[in-house]
Amino acid sequence: MTFFLLLTRNLLALKTSCYYTSASVFDSPFNLLHLLNLSSTDEFLQLTKQTHARVLFLGFTQSPFLASKLLSLYPSFGHLTESKTIFDSVEDKNVYLWNSMINGYLKCSSYVEAFDLFCKMGSFNIKPDDFTLATVSKVTGEIKDLVAGKLVHCKSIKTGFVMDIVVSNSLISMYGKCGVFEEMKNVFDEMCERNVGSWNALISGYSNSGDWRLVKDLWEVVKNMQLDGMKLNGFTISSLLPLSGGDGTWGCNYGRNFIFIF
Repeated sequence: MTFFLLLTRNLLALKTSCYYTSASVFDSPFNLLHLLNLSSTDEFLQLTKQTHARVLFLGFTQSPFLASKLLSLYPSFGHLTESKTIFDSVEDKNVYLWNSMINGYLKCSSYVEAFDLFCKMGSFNIKPDDFTLATVSKVTGEIKDLVAGKLVHCKSIKTGFVMDIVVSNSLISMYGKCGVFEEMKNVFDEMCERNVGSWNALISGYSNSGDWRLVKDLWEVVKNMQLDGMKLNGFTISSLLPLSGGDGTWGCNYGRNFIFIF
């Protein structure tokens, strides 16, 4: 079949075996999902399209996990139109399908479309989960829409997902990008549990503020991070490095502090 002839020799050698020599083996949703996973790993758009064609031919278009996987793959190649077509074609959309489409818009920097789709979820009686709220919080941070960001924060509190580390980290980042540092610190302080991403979001917010009144206490935050048992990673260091290269006394002082934290 032409469907299989389009697979490259290298992909066949590395990723398939004699188990896949029969065309009928590919006709189960599980194995079609496996092919989509291969195309994701190898960033192989042609395989994604061929598997999609097979899904259409076999009538699996209403399969939520196949649709969700296809939805998440196409934006990785910059093909949002295909994702939107798949999303619209599924009659019974679950929250994972909505999440995949919203995240697809985020990947392609279509922030307004991502937030608009989030707002439509309620009309279809779909309740957002932690992944939805973390994604949409990131969207509002990218467009620096504080009103929309507060709406997401309120929704997170109402649903209880504000207790989720990933959601809280995303909210911290959002408030930092919107320049609301008091609220950013409040979200951080109210967290029951923190990870290195929580500290990084706080540090990044302060370091990018451009306000030396906020930045001057940043090294205390770094010390507290270490006292909390967290190790600085590449993101932490990249957030701090610009501060040590400033002009005059500020740059010298931060350069010394940067050495001392190690």
